[in-house]
Amino acid sequence: MRSRFFQLQQRVPLDQFYRYNDLWKWSAIQLVFSAALIQFTLRGTLISSGEIDRLLCCAIGDEQTTGKHIDIEEYLLGLCQLSQFLARLAVNSVIAGRLQRPAEVLAFLSELLGALMGFSFRNDQLRKRFDGMKYDVMKVEEVVYDLSVRGFPIVSAEAGATALDLKKRPKVET
Repeated sequence: MRSRFFQLQQRVPLDQFYRYNDLWKWSAIQLVFSAALIQFTLRGTLISSGEIDRLLCCAIGDEQTTGKHIDIEEYLLGLCQLSQFLARLAVNSVIAGRLQRPAEVLAFLSELLGALMGFSFRNDQLRKRFDGMKYDVMKVEEVVYDLSVRGFPIVSAEAGATALDLKKRPKVET
């Protein structure tokens, strides 16, 4: 995938990047989503923009120097798509009998949402996806709450319904 992405961006002149960016925008969002999902699955962490840079041999937001980059909007949209997928994963994990996974997903999504709350999203598409991320977190919170009400030991009793076991809590790398 790296070579195809590189070939595509070599053919686009540096000064016309945003003229043609919409042609591969969805593919770039999918690449960010896929890389972020793999990183979360393997390590329980968020993939950084630098790691995506190394994967695709380009830079996020670095159009002045190389002309080859994933726009920061594409990176953030990929992360929003990750939250949608992880919310579905939390529900399906309970069905499959993996009762700890929703708590891990909730901790990860809560940290991700907290990190993104500092941004002021003015882009309409990005704003809608970010608002959807809030609902994804609420959905996972409901799953974790339902499990705790039914007596499954996934929530630390002394800290309340949203404080999770910190030993298994995934870290968000920025």
